[in-house]
Amino acid sequence: MTIGETYSYLGQIRGTRRKIEKLDEQITELRYSLLPSAIRYDKDRVKSSPEDGMIDAYSKIQELELERKVLINNLELLTIVISNEIFLLPISKERTFLLRYYIHCQSMDDIAEALGITTRHCFRIRGNAVSMFSEVVK
Repeated sequence: MTIGETYSYLGQIRGTRRKIEKLDEQITELRYSLLPSAIRYDKDRVKSSPEDGMIDAYSKIQELELERKVLINNLELLTIVISNEIFLLPISKERTFLLRYYIHCQSMDDIAEALGITTRHCFRIRGNAVSMFSEVVK
């Protein structure tokens, strides 16, 4: 596995979490659109009622919630697989970094503070950790 492929592989968890967050936002917006004050009549249509939009919104919410469940299941599986692979690393500082950054989705600043190092040093550790990880996963 190349370094670029390793970054992509590890980044799947963070990317999946972002997708779930976006779905949550869309679901919340659709739920708010179902509130009585959010119902508006469509002036372009001759016969319009609040129920027309509500049915579409309900079906879209169900579709998004199903997609969210699938993403959550994928996220759980990815987390288990990648965590097990990370624990194969021999050096604990790199292992700790990968777990915090990719599994727990902490920021570089938070990791640097927790490890008592500078953010710049975190970037070096990430580079070392990812290259070690790519060797271990091969």
